[in-house]
Amino acid sequence: VGHRASFVIRHIFFFQLLLSFTMFGHVLKDLGLSHKEDLSAATLRNAAAKVGYLTKEGGLVKSWKRRFCLVHNDKLYYYKHQTDKEPAGAVKLSGSTLQTAGSITGKPNSFEINTGDRTYYLCADTEQQREEWMVVIQRVASLATARDSRASIALSQAQSQSQSQVEESRKSRSLIGNAISRRSVGLPAGAVPVSISSSAISPRSGSASPRLDNLFGLHSLEEILLIQKTAKGVPKIVEETVEWLLDNGIKVPGILRVPGISSEIIALRDSYNETGTAQLSNFNPHSVAAVLKMFLAELPEPAIPFLSFHNFIAACDASDPEVQLARVRAVVSSLPEPNRVLFKYICDFLFSISEYEAENRMSIQTLALIFGPILLPHVDITASIASMNAALLLCINNHTVL
Repeated sequence: VGHRASFVIRHIFFFQLLLSFTMFGHVLKDLGLSHKEDLSAATLRNAAAKVGYLTKEGGLVKSWKRRFCLVHNDKLYYYKHQTDKEPAGAVKLSGSTLQTAGSITGKPNSFEINTGDRTYYLCADTEQQREEWMVVIQRVASLATARDSRASIALSQAQSQSQSQVEESRKSRSLIGNAISRRSVGLPAGAVPVSISSSAISPRSGSASPRLDNLFGLHSLEEILLIQKTAKGVPKIVEETVEWLLDNGIKVPGILRVPGISSEIIALRDSYNETGTAQLSNFNPHSVAAVLKMFLAELPEPAIPFLSFHNFIAACDASDPEVQLARVRAVVSSLPEPNRVLFKYICDFLFSISEYEAENRMSIQTLALIFGPILLPHVDITASIASMNAALLLCINNHTVL
C-alpha cells in the first residue's frame, strides 16, 4: 500500500505540474509573450465573424474615433486602419455582457461591451448595423463563455479526482495503522475502533447520480432528463422558461437578443441548480431568456450533436429547396430521441417568437443567427456561420414537418 500511495502522490504532483505549465502558457499567450501570432487585419478578416467600421470611445481620452473592427475567435479587435499589421487593442468577449448605450453616450446607435474589467463604448453608423454587430458579438460571447465554463468544470473534476486519490491513499494508510493497533490491543480482526467512522472505510461507490446543483454545463441531455423530464420530453428548465417567455416576453423588443441583468441571471441559475425550478415572474424577461440560452449553450453535447454537424450542414448544400428540406428532415430524424425532441421544441418556440416580429423586432433571420451556434456549434466558433444560419433558418421555417 505504501508503494501505491507513493505512486499516487507522484502522479498527482506531475499532473498538477502539467496543469501549472499549461495555465502559464495561457497567461503568456494572453500577455502576448508567447510565439508571435499574425494579428494583421488583412489576415484575420478572412476568418472573421464580422468586419466593418465602428466609432469607439477612447479609454483615457474620452474622444470618439473611427476604427476598423473585426470579431475573430473570442475577441473583438480594433485597428486605426484596415491595413495595420497590429491591432490598436482587443476586447475579450468571453464572460462579457452587451447592451445598447444610447442613454449613456447620447449616441442613438451606440452599444457597450462590459468585460468586468472595463466597459467599452462603440457606435455604428445605423441602427441596423448596430443590431448586426450586437447579434454577432453576443453569439460569439455566449459560445466562448460556454467553452470556458466547460473547461473550468473539466479542470475542477480533474482536481477533485486527484484529491479523491489522495484521500484513498490516506485511508489505506489509516487502515494499516488500525490493523497494527488491533494487534497491539487485542481487538478482533473485524472490529472497527470507535475513533474511526465506518463510512470512511466503506468501499467507494460509483460515479454520483446527476444532481440539480450540476444542472448547467456538466451533465449530458440524457442525464438531465433522468432528473427533470417533462411530458413534452424536454428538460423542465427548458419548458418552464419557454412557456413563460411565450406568455410574458413574446412582444418584448429584442427578446432573446438583449442580454439580461447579471444579478438576476445568477439568481435564476442558482435557483434551478438548488431546487430545479424558479419563480420566473420575479425576473426580467431578458434575464429568463438569457438563462434558457445559457442552459442550451452549456450542454456538453449540443442539441445537434457534434458528429452530426457536417451531415446537417451538407444537407443544405442542395440547390433544390425540396431536396434541402428532405435531407435536413432525414438528419433530424436520425438524431437520438432526446436531441430530436429538444431541437424541434426550440424550433417551434423560435417560430412563435418570429410571428411577433412587428412588436419584438426579432425576425427569423436574427433568431437563426443567435441560436445557430447554440443549437449546432462547431469546434471553430467562426466557422461555417453562413451555413449554420441557413440550416437553422430552414428548420425554423419548416418546424411543423421536422
